[in-house]
Amino acid sequence: MRKVIVTGLIVSLFVLTAAVMPPAKPKPSGEGSQPIPLLMNNYFVLFPGDSAPYVKENRMMVPLRSFAAALGATIQYSGKEKLVQIRSSQDEAIDIRSGQPMAGKEEDLPEVTYPAPEVIGGTFFAPITPILQGLPSYRYELRSEGGRKVLAVMDPVERRLLPGIGDPDNPVYDYPHIMADPAYPFVPTALKQITLRDQKGRSSVQLSLTVDRVNGKDRHADDTIFNIIVKDIKGSVHERTIDWDGKATRATDGTEQISLDFTVPFQSSYVLFRATPIYQDRNIPVYPADHAFDRAMENTVVKLFPDQLEVLTRLGVEPIATDIQNHELIHYVRRIGEHREPLPAEEQERLKQAIYELTGRFFPLRIETDTINENKPSIAGYIKEIDKNGRILIENPDHLIGYENPVQDALWGSFTEDAVIIRKSTGEKMEAAELKAGMKVEGWTTGMIAGSYPGQGRLIQLHVLSDN
Repeated sequence: MRKVIVTGLIVSLFVLTAAVMPPAKPKPSGEGSQPIPLLMNNYFVLFPGDSAPYVKENRMMVPLRSFAAALGATIQYSGKEKLVQIRSSQDEAIDIRSGQPMAGKEEDLPEVTYPAPEVIGGTFFAPITPILQGLPSYRYELRSEGGRKVLAVMDPVERRLLPGIGDPDNPVYDYPHIMADPAYPFVPTALKQITLRDQKGRSSVQLSLTVDRVNGKDRHADDTIFNIIVKDIKGSVHERTIDWDGKATRATDGTEQISLDFTVPFQSSYVLFRATPIYQDRNIPVYPADHAFDRAMENTVVKLFPDQLEVLTRLGVEPIATDIQNHELIHYVRRIGEHREPLPAEEQERLKQAIYELTGRFFPLRIETDTINENKPSIAGYIKEIDKNGRILIENPDHLIGYENPVQDALWGSFTEDAVIIRKSTGEKMEAAELKAGMKVEGWTTGMIAGSYPGQGRLIQLHVLSDN
């Protein structure tokens, strides 16, 4: 089990620094203001009333129990030790102590101190950044949506976020189109919660949601339906939709604000919000397949790699290359440990879903698997040399390449971690340390071959045909 006693972790994106945070408030105001709205599974996640996040020492504090529930993590309290432990399904655990400032270092960066977790009104609050960094199987990213900061929390592999909401085996997260501007025309900014009682003592809960309308290049929808899901700490779920009537007020800064009041049967732990636009046919946004569209997809590749290689490895694939053809992004991968068979259709869909989640946008995407053909090795010849790093130089004197000054085909090959070396005569597996100069071999490569001479590539399979 990987266990971390968090005394502080720095956020690589400086997510919650003074540069991006609203003016500091010492504690929850009861107004339910959401300093930086959270995104999970393409829903905005809101914590109501006195349990709403707040800013302390320019860091965002979140209600620990409700936040852990939204993550799909478990939480345990130790009142005697003033200790809270969050544990994920990936055998990760964080111990957080009330009243103890959280500080730490990362690489060459100076020490950063996080505010101490604290209990306010019976709710335990802690800084969000070290929680997310202490559970590294989750991903997070600070995004800008219409000039507003939004913190996206992602779980592209395990799908643990928002348990009990939707079907985790068949998720359908309707992400905004890559060219949509804004991606989210409606961003919730506050959520109040008030308990009401009638004359007979029956109770209900009133929620008051404030939503900002974000302007962008896209035309506003003719109508909008607000989808709201309320969940309590026991896991009960209440869903409702509100057909917005188009009414809004204008704040002092010119922002259009929408107020929604509705009742639910129980106190909420957190509330999910998503806006679904409704267009008349003539007004549906159409994004032309042009250079700007291709460029936007190129930028997603830059954003995705190499930071998310570990995520793709957990999905059982290694990225090989990307290309854009006919305004479609083609992502070439190879299966780790399986070199002959393409990625099954259901695993392709899972990979596509993970990429959409990591980028937060939808775009035309096709997955192609790089496989080997047993009858067509990438190179055949003799091992000429083995260097100190274990690379082998294969030369084929019977195959000349080039036209003006032909030379024998040659390749420097390094082995992938899952490469297979087989003695062809017996079928037994061999270790790289058993290879010797002079052996006759056939090799299969993956990915690109460097255009130097000899070429340079990565071997995923090698057959030893003879020792001499």
